[in-house]
Amino acid sequence: MMEDSKTEGIEKGKLEVLSNLLKKGTISIQDAADCMAVSVAEFKKLVNKYPI
Repeated sequence: MMEDSKTEGIEKGKLEVLSNLLKKGTISIQDAADCMAVSVAEFKKLVNKYPI
């Protein structure tokens, strides 16, 4: 069970960094999704799951 929360923490951390870059316009949403190794639709779902 600990592994799940650790993975979730890492995902949240990555999302936070990526969303900050997106807000600054440094990267595209496609690049952000690629960094998370998910599709753009999946990335948007993650962002909605962990509001930043």
